[in-house]
Amino acid sequence: MSVQPDRPVFSEAQVLAAADLTRLVDYAADAEARHERMLHLWGIAQGLALVAEPDTQPGGTAFIRISVAPGLAIDGTGRQIVVAASQPLDEGAFEQVNGTTVTDANRDTWFPVLLTGRDQDPPSEGVTTTSCGHQAAPTRVVEGFEVSFGRAGDELALDEQDVPPVDEGPGRPGSVPWRVLLGFVRWNPDIGQFSEKGTSANGVSVRYAGVLADEVAARNGRIEARTQVTPKLGTPAAVVDEQDGGRFYFGLHDGSGTVTKLLTVSAKGDVTATGTIRGRLSESGGVLMQSGIVTDGVLLPLPDGVTQEQVTSGEVVLHVILTPRVPPSAAPSGKVLWVPAECRADDDRRVHCSVTWFSGFTAAERVIVPASCDYVLLAAAASQDGS
Repeated sequence: MSVQPDRPVFSEAQVLAAADLTRLVDYAADAEARHERMLHLWGIAQGLALVAEPDTQPGGTAFIRISVAPGLAIDGTGRQIVVAASQPLDEGAFEQVNGTTVTDANRDTWFPVLLTGRDQDPPSEGVTTTSCGHQAAPTRVVEGFEVSFGRAGDELALDEQDVPPVDEGPGRPGSVPWRVLLGFVRWNPDIGQFSEKGTSANGVSVRYAGVLADEVAARNGRIEARTQVTPKLGTPAAVVDEQDGGRFYFGLHDGSGTVTKLLTVSAKGDVTATGTIRGRLSESGGVLMQSGIVTDGVLLPLPDGVTQEQVTSGEVVLHVILTPRVPPSAAPSGKVLWVPAECRADDDRRVHCSVTWFSGFTAAERVIVPASCDYVLLAAAASQDGS
């Protein structure tokens, strides 16, 4: 049953019970978990990579020892999972889950490595008793974790885990702990050791924490989205800023904090690109162009975004311009002048291009040879009335 969140309040001369103070801590933890769960996407926030260290057995067989690097993850309940120190993967734990399933036939199978958050009792420091002789309850709870192994294919169900109701904090008592994917391992059944690590399998990759929002606002008139925490030479970025009346541009970092503009859209809607703009014809009157040099017998290529099915159905109309291109080095021996013999494209877009070379006006003094030509192909979307 859902209930509205409540928080403890205090008054002068009030006797504070342990439950009041515990509720104060729980209220803050629950509020933070709701924030993480509802305004962020779950995943790895920092670190937690699988780190491999090559090793060999006494007989010389190579294998790797794998550990989980320190880091932080946010699970789907909003719980922060802190791994404070490097955590070696336990080969024995893997064998308990998957050891009997790995054979020579499936030794290339990837098995998921999973992280869950678990509250744990602190390490015992001896028995503490109260003044009445009763054993004292622990005064701390360790926000611990567990690294485990799934069976092959378990990664496909990670997005189907149960999200707590809106009023609850990080997980429910007795609920199944949320699993965060750290990566994948392969197993060598001959020696009972890991043989390889990876970050994706079966179309599922390690996921990283993100932001869930419909609006993102800047404080200084500029927003930059990039693929690396620290800008590096050649890494892509997209920028929206207020300079020159407002603009959006995409480009690459030059390594010193500046983004070289490759595609810019001004506040007026003007588009400037340093490369080629390609797209799909979708509206009447739209035109795409393809140009280049072709030789006799070659099929003219369609512009990117235009298919043969569109041409065949009449959805797209083609316009072709061909110009013979004959360098002096193409002249047959003894021939000095040429005139076009044929320069056209047939209904299949196949080019027919040849020229007549001659040194005189008799038949023996003329020869027809294949040639190349410059072409411009315009693909225009047909109007709604089919014209």
